[in-house]
Amino acid sequence: LETLHASVAERWVGRVAQLRVPIDVSLPFADRVDSFVAQRGQLLEAVTPIRRAAAVHGPFSVEITARLRDGQAFLRAEVETVFAPELSGSRAEQLDALDMACSWAVWEGLRAGLGRSEAEAAATMRHSVVALVGPDATTG
Repeated sequence: LETLHASVAERWVGRVAQLRVPIDVSLPFADRVDSFVAQRGQLLEAVTPIRRAAAVHGPFSVEITARLRDGQAFLRAEVETVFAPELSGSRAEQLDALDMACSWAVWEGLRAGLGRSEAEAAATMRHSVVALVGPDATTG
């Protein structure tokens, strides 16, 4: 069964990888936020079916748990790269907050839990990013 889980995960990684385009860190903050939110929203929508299945089967599968951790680490690294210029001295806390604001769990809470549209969920993510690391954000 673990081999099957690994095979399914590999197929999904291939599909999702096509949605990711590197975002130029030298772009102005607003442009990076817009590009990031659009891309992250598409990615989170694409992985929702597999993430829901993983929520059911993951606790019983070492392979699924490992793949979810790898995926979260990848998404966190992307957040850290795209917003590196804005992350301040309290980098760990700021990065944790930014990572969570842009996570599938929050996206799913907005979409399924609160019934928000993709556009509304994206607007919330954009607002969160700007509030956390935008030019007027305050840090700890």
